[in-house]
Amino acid sequence: MNAHHQSHVAQALAHYFGIDAHARFRELQLKRDLGLQPLNLVMFVLELEEADGPPFDFAALDSVVVVDDLLCVVDDWLSQRDAALRQEAALVGDWVA
Repeated sequence: MNAHHQSHVAQALAHYFGIDAHARFRELQLKRDLGLQPLNLVMFVLELEEADGPPFDFAALDSVVVVDDLLCVVDDWLSQRDAALRQEAALVGDWVA
């Protein structure tokens, strides 16, 4: 897991939904404690998506129950995106050189 991604996503989630990222934030159940519905999660992820990199697999949200689950799913996706962008940059660098 990428600590930077996790921290960034946790801050973004707290801000997006107008909640306080307190010490037990990662343990909160998205539906029960925060009242979030699946569409809320989709909208949150869409805010993070960019034009480049692999698209987010929204089916991965089916297994999300607590904030930490969401952070892990988004962290995995961001790590894949970063790797794809690094690979693309390396290919462009090889082509230019």
